[in-house]
Amino acid sequence: MDSITEESLPQYEMCYIDHPALSALLNSKKIAPEKQGIDVAIAVKCELSDLDIPPGDICSIVGNLLENALEAAAEDNNPRVGIEFMQDHESFIIYISNNGATIPQGVDIFKVGFSTKTPETSGYGLYVVQRLLNKYHGQIDISSNKGPPNKMLLDICLVVL
Repeated sequence: MDSITEESLPQYEMCYIDHPALSALLNSKKIAPEKQGIDVAIAVKCELSDLDIPPGDICSIVGNLLENALEAAAEDNNPRVGIEFMQDHESFIIYISNNGATIPQGVDIFKVGFSTKTPETSGYGLYVVQRLLNKYHGQIDISSNKGPPNKMLLDICLVVL
């Protein structure tokens, strides 16, 4: 019996936060990548139950950004993705980082239909994120930085007012 349960028990840590929809999203976005060897770190440093955005909209924002980060990181030999939730006065701040490739310079990644992936992808994810941020008076800052040792680090700072 022990050998059967050892194989069926999850080998990952569950993330429990005070926002049920985000908790479910983060756990679902953590399990599959970790099985594929992507290190996913989640840090929640604030109360998310006060976040005044409907669960579907905040999950769409975070889900799209996290999915892009996971896909970018998967191209690295030692893939890593981090997501951190913080609060600064009245603003909620979400940092998402990965060690994948940089974002091409001079490209409008929020343009409907833009995608760095195969032609079969829709290219609507970041467009949807931008529209939702506009709706809730949020902003997104994206930077691609060269991090040690010769790894690219993408930091996404999402500020929701």
